[in-house]
Amino acid sequence: MSRLRPILILLLAVSTIAMSGCAKNSNVIEIDSKEPLVVATSAIVAELTKRLGGDTIRVELLVPNGFDSHIYEPKPSELALLSKADMVVMPDETLNAVITGLVKLSGESSRIVDLNASSLTQTDYIYRESGNNSSLNPHTWTSPILVAKWLPVLAEEIIALNPSKVIEVENNLKIMLEELDTLDSEIRIALDKIKSENRKLIVYHDAWVYFGQEYKIPVIGAIQVASFAEPSASELVAMAKQIRDEKVPAFFGSEVFPSDVLKALEKETGSRYIPDLADDRLPGKVGDASYSYISMMRANLALLLEGLAS
Repeated sequence: MSRLRPILILLLAVSTIAMSGCAKNSNVIEIDSKEPLVVATSAIVAELTKRLGGDTIRVELLVPNGFDSHIYEPKPSELALLSKADMVVMPDETLNAVITGLVKLSGESSRIVDLNASSLTQTDYIYRESGNNSSLNPHTWTSPILVAKWLPVLAEEIIALNPSKVIEVENNLKIMLEELDTLDSEIRIALDKIKSENRKLIVYHDAWVYFGQEYKIPVIGAIQVASFAEPSASELVAMAKQIRDEKVPAFFGSEVFPSDVLKALEKETGSRYIPDLADDRLPGKVGDASYSYISMMRANLALLLEGLAS
């Protein structure tokens, strides 16, 4: 049976309950707000949307911060949000087929804002297989330059929900674009400290290829396999050989993908294992000054320098 089918059945049941006036059920989130409701499918998208919209919209997060957005399956209370949302914002429809299917079945498809599809051109993408346009890598947000392309489109969508707040949203957009420009400059200056022979990345997941391409520090190996399972014995042997051959001083993992086998690679290769790189997990908690895309990327930059600039 498809992974999607039981969740779709659950979605229909939850939607029926919500619309029949049983909103006080403990498994259903009550929606009682005058502001338009925007549901974001990742913590990064939620943070960016909230900053752009300010008090003009209400933003709810579907995939909790720190959970793997590729394989997360929403709970009944979270599914109720989708049927009530005025807009659903996601980084890319291909990121999680289950969530995308649920979003499309929960209401009008016109509510969906796929940031990659609506903001980027074909030349912005990196493809896993040359000549295969269906193999695009969706993790564009590891490049602040591409995130900056998201924001004007997202701002337009927010203004369409609440046109009277256009000045506030446009002011927020200007500030955020300036911050991304500053972040981009910081990254370029900081990475200059890394010797040319160390300017290569072996990481837990191929999310980092956009960062690598933008800042000329290419990803030469990604440890996490496409199924998001533990690497096989043969994959680990190949990765260990690559780490030794390339003589990288460090390779990088993630809290979302903890693995004892990666620690074993550290012992076998003599290359340092740094486990806390994050591509979609914001630091801290909602409301903290550090809970932002900008802070996440600065923390990642510090880890990269720690591992490669020595």
